[in-house]
Amino acid sequence: MAGFIFFLIAAGSLLLTAMVSRLLLIRKYSFHNDQMIRKQKSAYLFGTCALVFLVLGISMAMLVF
Repeated sequence: MAGFIFFLIAAGSLLLTAMVSRLLLIRKYSFHNDQMIRKQKSAYLFGTCALVFLVLGISMAMLVF
């Protein structure tokens, strides 16, 4: 159970890092073509998944421990 909780929290933090790096990359290049818009949408998807994983992992950790 602890391994699963650790996996959720680790995956959430990695996805959050990926979202921040993609958004910083998009901000670096000011032009907005189709590829940059797709990267921005995928960054928001990564962020949403990261928040879900982090909330699940932290709440499960509080319940278990």
